[in-house]
Amino acid sequence: MERTTIRDIAREAHTSVSTVSRVLNGSNHIAPETRELVTGAIQRLNYIPDSRARGMRLQQTNMLGFLIPDITNRYFALLAQVVKGTLVQSGYLAFLGVTSESEKVQDLYASAMLAQHIDGALIVPQGKQSSSLQQLLDSEIPIVLIDRPLEGRDDIPLVDSDPLPGMIATITDFKEHGHKNIGYIAGPVTGAPALALRSVVFRKLAAEIAGFDKVLVDTTHGGQRDFDLRLGNEYDGIIFDKSAVGHYGMRSTVIRNRISSKNSLTIQTMDNSYFAEYMDRIGQVLTDMMNEGVTAILFGYSPDAIVALTWLSQQNIKVGVDLSIASFDDLEIFSLYTPQVAAIAQPVIQMGMQAAATIIDRVNGGVVSSSRIPTMYLHRDSVGDAPNRS
Repeated sequence: MERTTIRDIAREAHTSVSTVSRVLNGSNHIAPETRELVTGAIQRLNYIPDSRARGMRLQQTNMLGFLIPDITNRYFALLAQVVKGTLVQSGYLAFLGVTSESEKVQDLYASAMLAQHIDGALIVPQGKQSSSLQQLLDSEIPIVLIDRPLEGRDDIPLVDSDPLPGMIATITDFKEHGHKNIGYIAGPVTGAPALALRSVVFRKLAAEIAGFDKVLVDTTHGGQRDFDLRLGNEYDGIIFDKSAVGHYGMRSTVIRNRISSKNSLTIQTMDNSYFAEYMDRIGQVLTDMMNEGVTAILFGYSPDAIVALTWLSQQNIKVGVDLSIASFDDLEIFSLYTPQVAAIAQPVIQMGMQAAATIIDRVNGGVVSSSRIPTMYLHRDSVGDAPNRS
């Protein structure tokens, strides 16, 4: 007996092959009468589409798309492992795509997802809404964003980490160790919503947690290094704000596209000239802050912290004694330094499990909302008592 084809269904229902295909793909842009004709033909001819052996009624493949920016990055590698493992336990498989922090590659994967029959997709977005990504987000395919928000797309559920708990604990730790002048180095906030959010949260907390004489905010990734001195009643002291404005030349732009906000940066990814330039900028920021009396610094971008540790060592500045530091992201390398580096850990396992559960709920018609998983501060000996500089 020959296998029933989609053309047989179209002939039986007196409609086109494309219309039958849209019905099979679950499109809502089909007249109810036409859908009934096609569904009736499917039932009469006992048609079972490929990869749908579990039943026509479900109209599901149990296949999901999953995009991450960097598989060599430990953070995203673990995220992928947790998400895929959680999905498998629920009977779903995920096809993994790596965008390499490229909007162009992201668009290629988005176009491929639109051409395939997948039940949904999990995406760690890169940059702003590119053309094909926007088409994917506007399609009827259930989508869940992970780790990074997309501007103007609050309608898409997002699972990310909440920097607030970890930052409260860090700033409180600085205060309890007697630090009166503290600093924050933000990283490349332009085009990185997660980094920008951390900077905003730090400013707010530094103003709310009383007891500091000075609070300085700076970045090593801005094109302008002029001070923007702001005085205001909302701040407990003075904030020097040198946040990123524009790009630091074409070489910096290329590197920034290769550096993820989850630390894909390593010394090996930079040539000697750029690394020297990068360290010079880190050194200048640290020098400015220490000249203003800063004794404790939180890094919002851990690659900056890694380079800063090298610079401090070269300058014979003792971490945890002369200058206390902490950083976002609990990298393995931070435990190898002496002293070990205090860190704000992002709950990647919980985020992965929550993201998988959220997309499964969406695929099955559930009403879901965004989720924020609290960060956690890990005190280590890089944060010590404030030095007496009188």
